[in-house]
Amino acid sequence: MLHSLRFKRSNFFKKHFRIKTTFKILAVINLLFFFPNLLGQSKVLISPHDPFIKYTGRIDYLNPNQVSFSHPGISIKIKFEGRICNVLLDNESSSGMTNYYNIIVDNKKPITISVAKETVYKLDLPEGFHLVEIFKKTEGMVGKGIFKGIEIEKGRKLLPLEKTLRKIEFIGNSITCGYGNEGGSPACRFTPETENNYLAYGAITARNLNAEYMAVAISGIGVIRNYDLSRKTMPVVYDQVFHDQKQPLWDFKKWVPDAVVINLGTNDFAHSTPDSVLFIQAYVSFLERVRKNYPTSHIFCIEGCMIRDGWPNGIASLTIVKRYVKKASDIFRKKYDQKIDTFYLSTAKENDLGCDYHPNVKMHQIMAKELTAFMKAKLNW
Repeated sequence: MLHSLRFKRSNFFKKHFRIKTTFKILAVINLLFFFPNLLGQSKVLISPHDPFIKYTGRIDYLNPNQVSFSHPGISIKIKFEGRICNVLLDNESSSGMTNYYNIIVDNKKPITISVAKETVYKLDLPEGFHLVEIFKKTEGMVGKGIFKGIEIEKGRKLLPLEKTLRKIEFIGNSITCGYGNEGGSPACRFTPETENNYLAYGAITARNLNAEYMAVAISGIGVIRNYDLSRKTMPVVYDQVFHDQKQPLWDFKKWVPDAVVINLGTNDFAHSTPDSVLFIQAYVSFLERVRKNYPTSHIFCIEGCMIRDGWPNGIASLTIVKRYVKKASDIFRKKYDQKIDTFYLSTAKENDLGCDYHPNVKMHQIMAKELTAFMKAKLNW
């Protein structure tokens, strides 16, 4: 009888143990099913050189483990199916400043992140197809951006992106960068937090026209002299991938725009009126280089919105720069082709200003509206 009782108890505990073990196993399976990232090996690193990653902007591809860039408006787009997406970014800054990015998921409101050092930004999304864009808000003087790829769930893969039919390149100074456009008043000084190239007139115009956007923009730069009177002007550095490095050079065959918008001249007038012959010759020469790189692109030479008559020192700067740019474009048109136009943006008023008297987001929206209408009419878009 005692032996029988022990046997029954033994069977009971064995059965009970099996039931508890089964529940535990099922619980673990459920956890792994619903939260696959709990597994250490559940993610796979996608190389930054994967052919399905779409870059827009001047990128250095030489390092096999990363890509790097400096200009504002650099865009990295990725499409995938799944839930998990970890973005691997790093920063290189001699100034000690921090780069800022927009992370845009499925075309929703941008999420702003700062990247001062090696950073993994983790996205945990609903199951399904997702489009992720990484957009550099800050310019090259803030620092060099580095992208080391993404991590997605093991067994998932990147998907091809739809091609964009239109492309626009914007060449400019701090206005095109979006310098200080999120600042509260002209009295505030520039910080990386106040620069948002995504809300600069060029980026807005490109989105208005359903076009890919590339910015070659550097604060303080000019045609024959910069704001700080240095000579590393746009014609000097235009061929470079990085604004402050002679190498590598950009391959202009990688990305050919339908239109090029040039907004230069403000910094040339910052201290005095530049020599008309030197300015016009340099501007025409630069236009010739743009045409050589892009034989069929429509060129728009624009001015605004900071330069005005009476500044500096009572000089009629706006009137003069309009005359210079118009003369340069007329010379080009007569010598080469008709695919060139001039356009002048509205001058910013006192309540249209952000940091250091640069246009704020409101003014950038006004400029984008004006330029969008003009380009749409000229290009029949």
